[in-house]
Amino acid sequence: MKAYSDEIVVRLKDCCFQIRYRRKWYPLSLVPKCFFPEEELCICSYPKCKFYELHTIRKIDRFDTLEEQIYYEKVIAPGIFYQKPYRRIGFDINELYNNCTSLNNIINFIKQRKPPINLLTALIYCLKTTSNNWIYDIISEAMMIAVKDSTSDDILSNSLITFVPRHKDDMKIDRFDKNIKFNQAELLAKSLASKLGLDIVDIIEKIMPTKKSPKNRERRYLRAKEVYKIRSNNLDLKDVNIILVDDVRTTGATSTYISKLLYEAGVSRIYITVAGRSVLDEDYGEFFKIEQEKCGKI
Repeated sequence: MKAYSDEIVVRLKDCCFQIRYRRKWYPLSLVPKCFFPEEELCICSYPKCKFYELHTIRKIDRFDTLEEQIYYEKVIAPGIFYQKPYRRIGFDINELYNNCTSLNNIINFIKQRKPPINLLTALIYCLKTTSNNWIYDIISEAMMIAVKDSTSDDILSNSLITFVPRHKDDMKIDRFDKNIKFNQAELLAKSLASKLGLDIVDIIEKIMPTKKSPKNRERRYLRAKEVYKIRSNNLDLKDVNIILVDDVRTTGATSTYISKLLYEAGVSRIYITVAGRSVLDEDYGEFFKIEQEKCGKI
């Protein structure tokens, strides 16, 4: 648990991440293992937890015709990312983006509009539109707690952090300062590395820009094979652990392929950590209901 200068505190209590802001606790998101509290589960989607099984049933993390081996140990996420909620409740996503200037604005937005999303989702959307430090501090704090809770000191002591890269022509442009270009995964990785006291390494390269991601997860994986490679920086990766950071995991195609590259480069263990794990549209009701019951509403 950490307190910030603006009186924001992040904690994990009873399987729910919470933020204390202006003397009040707000639910951030439920950690995945607590969707099924009757069993001992990992905070991950692989290899033996019902959260993973639910997604493989829905054909997420599985590439039916590719038969690719999974090289990562776990997918670690502090909670669920509810995709495209604006399509369900009829508000322009720009309404949310325009409020990404402060936590106070985001909380008030959720109170007023009551969208079927958690606070974590709203903050992840903010990651996609601005490089403002306060957002990354909050989310990386939750990620740090989840990483520590699902790994060991021995693992972390021999770990480096890297991130899913962007091509220079794919960089995000800050909504509030058009002169700033950024990669939200890189900013998350830097913040997480600082909190864990680990070194960050830039070892994955995206060799060409890409347009809109294909909907088909197998095509996403095949595209990843075309655009990502290990940098030729002579960094010895043999027998070290890598924590691979991204903002959201949807199909898992990109991070699954990057994990393969890291394994082939000699990495011992690979952990994927993301700000949020996406669920399919038909799963919204199930996940959001559980989250409301265990965490409560803003």
